[in-house]
Amino acid sequence: MDLLNELTHANLDPAVLDAVRALLAQAAHADQLADAVAVKDDVIKAAHATIAALKLELAQHRRIRFANKSEAFTAEQRDLFEECQEIDLAAMEAELQRQRDLLVGEKPKNKRPRAGRQP
Repeated sequence: MDLLNELTHANLDPAVLDAVRALLAQAAHADQLADAVAVKDDVIKAAHATIAALKLELAQHRRIRFANKSEAFTAEQRDLFEECQEIDLAAMEAELQRQRDLLVGEKPKNKRPRAGRQP
Protein backbone atom coordinates (compact mmCIF):
# COMPACT_ATOMS: atom_id res chain seq x y z
CA MET A 1 0.00 0.00 0.00
CA ASP A 2 3.01 2.26 -0.01
CA LEU A 3 2.45 2.91 -3.70
CA LEU A 4 -1.11 4.05 -3.06
CA ASN A 5 0.03 6.43 -0.27
CA GLU A 6 2.72 7.92 -2.48
CA LEU A 7 0.22 8.46 -5.30
CA THR A 8 -2.19 10.12 -2.85
CA HIS A 9 0.51 12.59 -1.76
CA ALA A 10 1.44 13.30 -5.39
CA ASN A 11 -1.87 15.14 -5.90
CA LEU A 12 -2.90 13.15 -8.96
CA ASP A 13 -6.28 13.21 -10.59
CA PRO A 14 -8.88 11.39 -8.41
CA ALA A 15 -9.95 9.29 -11.41
CA VAL A 16 -6.39 7.96 -11.77
CA LEU A 17 -6.25 7.18 -8.04
CA ASP A 18 -9.56 5.30 -8.29
CA ALA A 19 -8.24 3.32 -11.27
CA VAL A 20 -5.05 2.43 -9.37
CA ARG A 21 -7.12 1.34 -6.34
CA ALA A 22 -9.29 -0.83 -8.61
CA LEU A 23 -6.22 -2.42 -10.21
CA LEU A 24 -4.66 -3.11 -6.79
CA ALA A 25 -7.93 -4.68 -5.62
CA GLN A 26 -8.05 -6.83 -8.74
CA ALA A 27 -4.44 -7.93 -8.18
CA ALA A 28 -5.20 -8.84 -4.55
CA HIS A 29 -8.31 -10.76 -5.66
CA ALA A 30 -6.28 -12.56 -8.36
CA ASP A 31 -3.67 -13.53 -5.73
CA GLN A 32 -6.40 -14.93 -3.48
CA LEU A 33 -7.86 -16.91 -6.37
CA ALA A 34 -4.42 -18.25 -7.31
CA ASP A 35 -3.87 -19.34 -3.71
CA ALA A 36 -7.30 -20.99 -3.63
CA VAL A 37 -6.62 -22.76 -6.93
CA ALA A 38 -3.24 -23.95 -5.65
CA VAL A 39 -4.89 -25.31 -2.52
CA LYS A 40 -7.57 -26.97 -4.66
CA ASP A 41 -4.90 -28.51 -6.90
CA ASP A 42 -3.09 -29.89 -3.87
CA VAL A 43 -6.34 -31.30 -2.48
CA ILE A 44 -7.21 -32.82 -5.86
CA LYS A 45 -3.75 -34.38 -6.23
CA ALA A 46 -3.98 -35.83 -2.72
CA ALA A 47 -7.45 -37.18 -3.48
CA HIS A 48 -6.23 -38.78 -6.72
CA ALA A 49 -3.30 -40.39 -4.88
CA THR A 50 -5.66 -41.72 -2.22
CA ILE A 51 -8.05 -43.08 -4.86
CA ALA A 52 -5.18 -44.79 -6.71
CA ALA A 53 -3.91 -46.37 -3.47
CA LEU A 54 -7.39 -47.59 -2.58
CA LYS A 55 -7.87 -49.05 -6.07
CA LEU A 56 -4.61 -50.98 -5.75
CA GLU A 57 -5.59 -52.23 -2.31
CA LEU A 58 -9.02 -53.28 -3.59
CA ALA A 59 -7.45 -55.13 -6.51
CA GLN A 60 -5.11 -56.95 -4.11
CA HIS A 61 -8.01 -57.97 -1.88
CA ARG A 62 -9.98 -59.17 -4.90
CA ARG A 63 -7.01 -61.26 -6.04
CA ILE A 64 -6.74 -62.76 -2.58
CA ARG A 65 -10.47 -63.43 -2.31
CA PHE A 66 -11.43 -64.50 -5.82
CA ALA A 67 -8.20 -65.76 -7.40
CA ASN A 68 -7.15 -69.39 -7.60
CA LYS A 69 -6.57 -71.04 -4.26
CA SER A 70 -3.17 -71.01 -2.60
CA GLU A 71 -2.37 -74.52 -3.89
CA ALA A 72 -2.36 -73.24 -7.47
CA PHE A 73 0.82 -71.81 -8.93
CA THR A 74 1.20 -68.61 -10.87
CA ALA A 75 2.73 -68.84 -14.33
CA GLU A 76 6.14 -67.78 -13.03
CA GLN A 77 6.03 -70.25 -10.16
CA ARG A 78 4.93 -73.03 -12.52
CA ASP A 79 7.83 -72.26 -14.88
CA LEU A 80 10.29 -72.39 -11.98
CA PHE A 81 8.77 -75.66 -10.78
CA GLU A 82 9.00 -77.20 -14.26
CA GLU A 83 12.65 -76.15 -14.59
CA CYS A 84 13.48 -77.72 -11.23
CA GLN A 85 11.49 -80.81 -12.15
CA GLU A 86 13.39 -81.23 -15.43
CA ILE A 87 16.71 -80.87 -13.64
CA ASP A 88 15.68 -83.43 -11.03
CA LEU A 89 14.45 -85.87 -13.67
CA ALA A 90 17.71 -85.56 -15.57
CA ALA A 91 19.68 -86.23 -12.37
CA MET A 92 17.52 -89.29 -11.56
CA GLU A 93 17.93 -90.68 -15.07
CA ALA A 94 21.71 -90.24 -14.83
CA GLU A 95 21.72 -92.06 -11.48
CA LEU A 96 19.60 -94.89 -12.90
CA GLN A 97 21.92 -95.22 -15.87
CA ARG A 98 24.92 -95.36 -13.53
CA GLN A 99 23.19 -98.08 -11.47
CA ARG A 100 22.39 -100.05 -14.65
CA ASP A 101 26.02 -99.82 -15.76
CA LEU A 102 27.15 -101.16 -12.37
CA LEU A 103 24.67 -104.04 -12.54
CA VAL A 104 25.61 -105.01 -16.07
CA GLY A 105 29.30 -105.22 -15.10
CA GLU A 106 28.57 -107.62 -12.19
CA LYS A 107 27.37 -111.21 -12.29
CA PRO A 108 23.85 -111.76 -11.13
CA LYS A 109 23.83 -113.31 -7.67
CA ASN A 110 22.22 -116.67 -7.04
CA LYS A 111 18.93 -116.53 -5.29
CA ARG A 112 19.17 -117.57 -1.69
CA PRO A 113 16.94 -120.37 -0.51
CA ARG A 114 14.05 -119.30 1.56
CA ALA A 115 14.86 -119.07 5.22
CA GLY A 116 12.48 -120.12 7.90
CA ARG A 117 10.45 -123.17 8.66
CA GLN A 118 10.40 -125.86 6.03
CA PRO A 119 7.11 -127.41 5.06
